[in-house]
This record gives sequence, C-alpha cells and structure tokens, in this order.
Amino acid sequence: SIIIEEGSEGKALFIIKNGTVVVSKIDGSLESEIVKLFAGEHFGEMSLVEDAKTSARVSAYNDVTCLIIPKEEFNRLLESDYKLSAKVYKAFTQTLCDRLRQTSQDLVAWKPEFWAKEN
Repeated sequence: SIIIEEGSEGKALFIIKNGTVVVSKIDGSLESEIVKLFAGEHFGEMSLVEDAKTSARVSAYNDVTCLIIPKEEFNRLLESDYKLSAKVYKAFTQTLCDRLRQTSQDLVAWKPEFWAKEN
C-alpha cells in the first residue's frame, strides 16, 4: 500500500520500526524503484525541511510499522529545543548525503558514458 504519494503535501516524518518500504518515482504509468529502506531508517524529511511537495512515492514492500511524527509536532519540537534541532538536521544532512552518494554511484554504474570525459 502507498504510504506517501509523490507530489502530495509532506505531512510527517516516518521512522521505520519494522519492515521494508520502497521509494519510487512515477512517470505516467511507469514506476521506477529508487531504493528500499529498512527498520531504523526514515523518510518524509525532505518535504518537511523544504516545506515542499513530496519528491517520490513510498510504498510498503511488506508488513511495515512506522513511528510517525506529524509536521506540526515535528516543527514545534525543533523550535522548542535548538540543540535537538541541530542534531536532527545533522542526521538529516548525513542521510541525504549518503543517499546522494549512492545515487551518484548508481548513475555511474547505469550510465558510465554520462561521466566519461571527452579527450
């Protein structure tokens, strides 16, 4: 089942307690898997940080249990404790860096000519 639909308003931070989710991009009727996320990982943070529409679809791959922090409560929590806010944003930044690095590696593997230098 779909947990977050691509292009919808970001409503919460999700932390996977059990199970696996699939993050995918939608292009018309084509759905392309980007990554699977597992217990201990989180999703939904990008739309909260950017205050933008969600960038991907997130679906349950199997039985999934998530801890959910609604956007309003998430913002209140961060505004009430700046040390906690710094730690959360540092963790988000690390996760986004890891995901970007993996995406770059995947792109090179799928399209090596994209990165080839002209002589």
